[in-house]
Amino acid sequence: MRMMFAAIVAALLAAPMPLAAQQSNETNQAAEPNMAAEPEQPAEPEVDITRNGDWEVACQDVERDGSTQNLCEMRQVLVQKDTDQEWLRIAISYAQGADQPVLRIFTPLGVLLQPGMKLRVDGSEPISMQYAVCLARPQRCLVAGPMDNKLIELMKRGIEGQITFVLPNNREINAPFSLAGFTKSLASLPK
Repeated sequence: MRMMFAAIVAALLAAPMPLAAQQSNETNQAAEPNMAAEPEQPAEPEVDITRNGDWEVACQDVERDGSTQNLCEMRQVLVQKDTDQEWLRIAISYAQGADQPVLRIFTPLGVLLQPGMKLRVDGSEPISMQYAVCLARPQRCLVAGPMDNKLIELMKRGIEGQITFVLPNNREINAPFSLAGFTKSLASLPK
């Protein structure tokens, strides 16, 4: 099975997604009073996060065209063991009015774009995907597109997935991810 990802990336990137960082419980207070009035910073959007197994569902209210919409995505973030920094993010959400969920996979910069990326679930045939764009902020390359029913069912039944991408020295990187909680998270996403 070969999954071709459509050119809907521009619309996906333009739509605000609940990717805001969680707010810290600490408040920064100056040791000395500030004599000059500082402009008030807009508050970080409040993000409601629910965990299902190894996936989380993040929702936030977003103002659009004078109305408030609740946007949600499910995601799994893979971190580097030595630095504890995010290096790969898998996110799934529904575009407004869409019947099929949209899969977005963010990889680090510095990957070879031409061979694309492969996604495999358990022992299935790998699914080839092409990069859509590389971004300055956040510094990531992105594969994005709608998920077909075959991939959705494969991931619902699966135990583990694997994303494979290639570095400039032709070294393949295999990034395993868990599918524990995938079905519950997907079912909780509003369409």
